[in-house]
Amino acid sequence: MYSEALKNKYMAVAATKIDAADQEMLDSLTTYCREKEYPFFPISAVSGAGLEPLLRFLSDGKSGQERRRRSLLRTEFGVRNNH
Repeated sequence: MYSEALKNKYMAVAATKIDAADQEMLDSLTTYCREKEYPFFPISAVSGAGLEPLLRFLSDGKSGQERRRRSLLRTEFGVRNNH
């Protein structure tokens, strides 16, 4: 149903209204994102909590995310990628 190209895009999850969220559901979502290796950003517009990391992630854009991915591959697996 979705384009195959979506598999190659970077994904992240932002949970809003965390100040009013059910803690058990938030914990479950946190665990899910960790298992899927999705960057997870719990945020509150009311208090501003979590906005700075989300904005930093978004401002990095694809190139910043790709640099982090390549760095992780080099560090954990010894993979070299010269692109």
